[in-house]
Amino acid sequence: LLTYNVQDTRSTLLLLEALLADIAKRPADEQENIRKLHTKLLVPSIIPFAQMALNGAPLEESRVAAARDAVRREERELAIRFGQMVGLRWENALAMANSAKQTAEYLNRKLNVRIDSTRKDYLDTLKSTAPEVTLIRRIRETTKLKTSYAEPWLRLLQRQGDGRLHSVIRMTGARTGRTSAESEAGATYQQATRGDLRHWFVAPEGKMFIMADFQAAEMRCAAWWAGDRRMIEAFRNGEDVHSITAAYTKVSDLAPESFWAQRSDYVITVTRDERQGGKGSGFALVYGVQADRLMRHLRTYGVYVSLEEAERIREGFFQLYSDFPAWHKEGMRAFERGYTITPFGSYRRDIVDDRKAINSPVQSFVSNLT
Repeated sequence: LLTYNVQDTRSTLLLLEALLADIAKRPADEQENIRKLHTKLLVPSIIPFAQMALNGAPLEESRVAAARDAVRREERELAIRFGQMVGLRWENALAMANSAKQTAEYLNRKLNVRIDSTRKDYLDTLKSTAPEVTLIRRIRETTKLKTSYAEPWLRLLQRQGDGRLHSVIRMTGARTGRTSAESEAGATYQQATRGDLRHWFVAPEGKMFIMADFQAAEMRCAAWWAGDRRMIEAFRNGEDVHSITAAYTKVSDLAPESFWAQRSDYVITVTRDERQGGKGSGFALVYGVQADRLMRHLRTYGVYVSLEEAERIREGFFQLYSDFPAWHKEGMRAFERGYTITPFGSYRRDIVDDRKAINSPVQSFVSNLT
């Protein structure tokens, strides 16, 4: 282990020398941006992040063990039911459900149409014509819970003996520059605070967990960066932007100025499902996605619209939030230039399309802020 650590440190120093030589070739203002980013933000954050990783989070072994046993039973029961539907032993049915290739081949035969994807948002569109899809989805979710969380986390607890889940924090874990965290087993640590996994974590006696959420942080930063007057006003007033977006979708033939002046009257008519559509639309359209991508994105929110409806939603969004298109053009120019830069001086050069030239700096900026 010591030899490995020494080699790792040496490689890091060699990389540093190469990076410093590369930075020295850049314009003076770019050099200063990079220097400030590292000396004022990234380097000072190393110690608290390392402390977080060493401390870990208290994870109750008995609860994880019980969950592992329960999820194994559920997975087998679902596979038996699926096997009866498709005429296979439960072991083979389980393998089919978790295989994108086998699932696509089965659905191709059953529906007599070409199935190009078995992503969950696409599978959801087939529920009415192929009842097996619901079981396939449930099997995949159960297997994911078992193999990515319950089983590996239990092995970690048994091996470590300290009753804590330790994270691996990557300060620039995503290409966008966003911080990410994984458990030592490799599962995304962020998911540990959601759904079935949350009750596995038990605070020691006399202590409690505090969950903090930066509500709509990316959308807020995008609105500030784009200088969109209406969205900024709504956020400053503490209004529900998602409901406003959904409300205007229903009356997009109304002049934006007239709607904005009376928006509270329209917002109270928005249903929960309509707000979900407004939320999905907003998080996609602030980055300028086209209608076909918006249509697919909304499926992940449980909202299904036609291409024509997606085009109408997109058009209405930019009528209401009319300062975004000019900002999107700046992103396109950054793509043509070959790199993006955030207010903190973080650069990204591997930009493959203009959409990433828009969302990458926002995600990096939010990560730097939070």
